[in-house]
Amino acid sequence: AFVPSVPTAPSGITTGSGTPPEIPPYSQPFIKPVSSPIGISTEIVPNNNVGRPPILRPNSAVYSNGYLPVSLLAPIIGRSPNASQNPFHLWHPAQSAFMSMYWTAAGQGIYMSLIDGYRTYDEQVTIYHRSGGDGSAATPGKSNHGWGIAVDFERLSDTWDATYAWLSANAYKWNFYQLLD
Repeated sequence: AFVPSVPTAPSGITTGSGTPPEIPPYSQPFIKPVSSPIGISTEIVPNNNVGRPPILRPNSAVYSNGYLPVSLLAPIIGRSPNASQNPFHLWHPAQSAFMSMYWTAAGQGIYMSLIDGYRTYDEQVTIYHRSGGDGSAATPGKSNHGWGIAVDFERLSDTWDATYAWLSANAYKWNFYQLLD
């Protein structure tokens, strides 16, 4: 899954020590304002992946994972014909960034086939039980999908290598990076 990160200082901007900050390639974000609908409460939370920046998401004091109101979600395109849900949705700020990334990739001949976006709590329960709790799916209530900030890509045999290479080299420009766990 790819999830958005919080913008940090770009290359060339020095920290108090006088040296540029060390930012891993997946998480080195493109600096731009994150647009959020008026009245949307957000929070910045630590990232469990070592070396990755914190995550921007809807405020857990106001909203619950997997229970986001429809007004906070926006549709995304790129759905795989093999996916069951139609259309997929993301939290507004993540959707805006993802669609910009999607169209940039498409303009460069890169095909992104999505198999998941926002998940309700009940959908996460189903996926978690289907995985047998083996760690391949987040515990219900703790999923980045439940915050509407993660997408999963279908690994199509004829296009996946190019898609993955493009995402690895470019997703950080839209504040997205690959989860390591």
